[in-house]
Amino acid sequence: MIARLIGLHRCGKSTLFNLLSGREKTSGKFGEKRLTVCKIADPRVTQLAEAYSSKKTTFAEIEIEELPELSSRMLPDIKDANALIVPIRLFDDPITREKPSPERDIREIDTELILNDVKAIETRLGTIDRYIKKGAPKQEREELESEKALLARLEALLESGVPVRQIPLDKKEMQTIKNYSFASGIPVLYLLNHDDDHKEIARTLADKLSSLAGTDTLPMNVKLELELASLPEDERRELIDEFELEPVGVDRLIKKVYNLLGLISFLTAGEREARAWTIRTGTDALHSAGTIHKDMQKGFIRAEVISFNELASVNFDTNLAKKKGMLRLEGKDYIVKDGDVIFFRFNV
Repeated sequence: MIARLIGLHRCGKSTLFNLLSGREKTSGKFGEKRLTVCKIADPRVTQLAEAYSSKKTTFAEIEIEELPELSSRMLPDIKDANALIVPIRLFDDPITREKPSPERDIREIDTELILNDVKAIETRLGTIDRYIKKGAPKQEREELESEKALLARLEALLESGVPVRQIPLDKKEMQTIKNYSFASGIPVLYLLNHDDDHKEIARTLADKLSSLAGTDTLPMNVKLELELASLPEDERRELIDEFELEPVGVDRLIKKVYNLLGLISFLTAGEREARAWTIRTGTDALHSAGTIHKDMQKGFIRAEVISFNELASVNFDTNLAKKKGMLRLEGKDYIVKDGDVIFFRFNV
């Protein structure tokens, strides 16, 4: 799973990447892709490590890749992304001298993605018509006609400026378009990158932009966040208190991206290691076991499950949790929840 960072010229994209990657300055050549791995800060893992005297602590991670300035040649990389992070400029720029207009920039980005999707639909519709004219078997023809009707509906909405992510689709329709990798259907986090002069308007504008884009919009002073992140903790706290700053925090941003990717964490703990394991929302216990090791999945018997909060409420005493009926035995079809602490039973 990978999130890609895209944006228009001088929106603060590289500064945001430096914040996410823990760098104070831009590295790499202009126009190159840059990749970083971000840890998901999770105090639950730290607490488990302390409770079980774990020798090792391992946090969940996600990959974030910065792409060069948005253009048609970047669309294959964009379509291959599982989520997009898009900084939008809300600060005066002495080089462009163009007043910031987040609404305009979001429309420009969505238009680029939408045009790509319309082109893909037109190509597929032509292919469908050729198959039908050749005399496809009845069942196949009915499926093609159904797909054609859906694509025609999507095309009309796209041409009116509605991205795929804002179009209501049922499960069957979602399955039909699954392999199209529509660029405008990729989950997006718009980051309203503001300076001090635009701080107040950024807060009120964020809700408006969320409605316009049909996705979450987070206001953030990226330059300030990067400066704060480079300071020792005591100096950072002193500055925040003195100037009444309200930093979003890079950990919160990364967690938002993690959620946008449709990911959750289940937890394991023991003397050897306390760890957060990454799975997709909706993953069952059997496949969650396979995340740790394929042998666990093959020899799966049962999963002992307790929520982190329940385990913490008994001071991480599993025996007490059993007596209180908090520790549950679940089968392979159990849908794992975020924060589940799991002890797998399996045969090798």
